[in-house]
Parts: sequence; structure tokens; C-alpha cells
Amino acid sequence: MIRALIQKAIAVLFFVSQIVCAQTLDETAQALGRRVAARIPAGTAVHLTGRNLSSLSNAELAVAQRAIDRALRRRTPRQAPVAEVRLTLSESPREFLLIVEVRREGERAVEMASYRPPAVVTANLPILERRLLWEQDRPILDALPAQDRLLVLDPEKVTVYLRRSGIWEPASTRDLDLPPVRDPRGRLLLDAESLRVLAPGLSCRGAWQPALDLNCENQPGEFEGGPGASHFTPARNSLETEGWPVFYSYARLGTAARPLHLLSGLDGRVHLYNQDQRPLAVIDEWNSDFAPACGGQVLAAKTGPRAGLDVVTLYRIVDGRAVETSEPMEFPGTVTAIWPMPGGALVVCRTASSGRYAAYSLTLDCSR
Repeated sequence: MIRALIQKAIAVLFFVSQIVCAQTLDETAQALGRRVAARIPAGTAVHLTGRNLSSLSNAELAVAQRAIDRALRRRTPRQAPVAEVRLTLSESPREFLLIVEVRREGERAVEMASYRPPAVVTANLPILERRLLWEQDRPILDALPAQDRLLVLDPEKVTVYLRRSGIWEPASTRDLDLPPVRDPRGRLLLDAESLRVLAPGLSCRGAWQPALDLNCENQPGEFEGGPGASHFTPARNSLETEGWPVFYSYARLGTAARPLHLLSGLDGRVHLYNQDQRPLAVIDEWNSDFAPACGGQVLAAKTGPRAGLDVVTLYRIVDGRAVETSEPMEFPGTVTAIWPMPGGALVVCRTASSGRYAAYSLTLDCSR
């Protein structure tokens, strides 16, 4: 396709530049944008569009398009002539290609640049290990193993199970009056002796040992689940942090001096923001559930290659792109929740074959 495009360009006296490489996608697009800008006379307005013909996600297209747009941005009079600029993200067997076609006043020109994403080291990757904790017919909102006990939260109650002869047996239960939500969510938070139960419109606090004893109020309770103190949206399954868009999942990346914020939004997409809340990139391939892991990485769920079975994979965000840093771990159904846990995450899925809900402990060795 690229050869055909170049041949066509020569046939109509295109001016095709030499393909060059840059370190990152943003830098590649910026350098390409400067070369394109040099071809467009001053006083000409620019109309930029993009299309993705590669295996990269639309998030990469957006990164490149924003960088080129910055390079082409200029002040123009109202009746200025317009140059139509189209960015195409394509690929060859060896690399990805950014192709910019400029059309104005019957003339055409093409500029191209190549991009190679940072290689992912496949040796010594963190190993994901999955262990079934609990399975039941009712939806599981959260589950936590603690010493010789297992705490399970569902839309009707919180239950503490005690292991006896290798079998989990219910030790104590507290019924909950959860407000009706179409897709219920909830969170269990505990320390040495105290337990907090959080859900949309409900907050409980009390003891989980030696016996379960909770005091509940019909009001949202705050916890560190977002960019700041967060709470579940009343009567909905989303989370809120003051000054930020409403979201489903959150992970803080970057450094203390230059933090990055990853939020899954109500639009079904995952958004990356800088410390000033400026949007940087969009990740389209993930589901809405993910959790931070391994110091600056993310455990995220997405639809797997086998129908009805989701996979959870460890990712690192590089130049706004989600790069896999572990082998995908397949689950036997649709992932309905991922919550951070020490050493990994709690993953809940609805089993495709039975319709039952299963809670798994997903652990990984970050030293590899």
C-alpha cells in the first residue's frame, strides 16, 4: 500500500520526503508536523483529519494528530485559503508509518515518518498467579482474605468465613440495606481490627474480629480510591473525586514530582491526565476495571480472544500507549471488578458456563 501511494505521488509530482525515525510517537509526529508546516504558505488555514489503518489503537492516532496539530497551528484571516491535511497511521512489516498528505489549490504533497514503539523485554516478566477464593450465585462486590478468615461483600450482606478443616464456613453475617443500583459495587477496607464497608449511598464501620460488628449510615463514605478522597456516586456505580470527571477505576502513575492519572470514564474509555488535569491520551482496548500494581504499572481487563472470556494483563504506559509487560491471564467469564490488594489484585468474574460469581486473588512477583 505504501509503495502504491509513493508511486502515485510521483506520478502527480508529489514531493515525498525521506523517512526518518524519532524516539517517541509524540516526537515523531512533532518532527513530521514541522516539515509539513514548512510546505504550507503563511496565511493558509489548516483543516487536519486522521485515519488509522494500523494495528495501533486510536489513542496513538490521537497522540500523533495532536502533535501535528500543534505544529500546524497558526493565526489566519477569516477568508484565508484552506489546506486539507490528512494524517494516516499505517504500518509495514518492520515499523509503523505516519503519512501526511497536504492538498491545497490543486497541488498535493506527502510527508512521511516511521515510528517503532519501545520494545518490550519479554524475559523475566512478572508472573501472574491466580487463586480461587470464593464462588457463589449472588454478585460478589469485593472479597478479602485476612489471616484465617475470608470477608465477602455482596449486595445483600457482608459475611466473614472461617476456615475449618480446609473448608470456608460462615462465622458471622451482617445484612446490609444497600440502595438499589443496576450494577452494584462495593468496597471492603480493613486494618488490624477495624473494617469499613463502602457502597453507593452506604458507609459502615466496625470490627471484623473476633466477631463482625458494624454500624452503618445511609451516606457516602470517603476513601483513597481516586486522585484524592473519593466516594461512590449515590444511586450509581461510579466514583467521584472533587474537581475530577466521574470515573469507574483509577490508578496513579508517573513520579511524585510529575504524577500521571489514569481514569476510566463514563464514556467507556480510559483517559490519561497529567498533574494539571490536561488530557494526554486515551486507551480504547481496556474494559472499565483496572488497578495499580508493581510500582507504576496497571493490571487491566479486556475482552480476550475467546468469546465470553476476559483476560487480565499487566501494562506499562509508554507515550500514552498501553504496553503489555506480562502474559495475559484468561478468566472463565466476564470480569466485573478489580480492586487493588497487597501484591496484586482482587478479580471478580461472572463465570460464562454457570453464571456464578467467582472471586480470585491475582498475585505477581514484581522483582522479576
